[in-house]
Amino acid sequence: MKSSGALERALDLIVTLARGDTSCAHATAIAMHNIVDTIERMRRLVKTSDNLEKLGAQDAIASTLHAPKQVVRETRDGGRVSGAYLGARTLVILRLEAARRQKPEADIEFFAKGWNQCPAHAIVPALLVDIWKKAKAGKS
Repeated sequence: MKSSGALERALDLIVTLARGDTSCAHATAIAMHNIVDTIERMRRLVKTSDNLEKLGAQDAIASTLHAPKQVVRETRDGGRVSGAYLGARTLVILRLEAARRQKPEADIEFFAKGWNQCPAHAIVPALLVDIWKKAKAGKS
């Protein structure tokens, strides 16, 4: 089978836009996969919900958005994190699913306001709210 090269071009574009930061490019690829999965779950929710008019965007997102089990983050500067010293440019694997179980609060998937905050912490929820509103309007 001959490859069209589209995937390779898309990956090259992500790395270029990430300015060569491979941890950023990796996070972007994981995020896109999760957004697609979330939209698919939203689609099923719209099709199966008996009480769609009462289901708000935030509730729909809370029930359909699932963070990956783990992600990679890179420290920009050295410093202490949870009592441990991390040097500049240290790669850290964050276990999102374990964090969510320990602290089930809004935005834990994005580590909002933390040193390891997801760069898309504001964009993704806003995008999903817009998608939910359009999906809900299209259903009615």
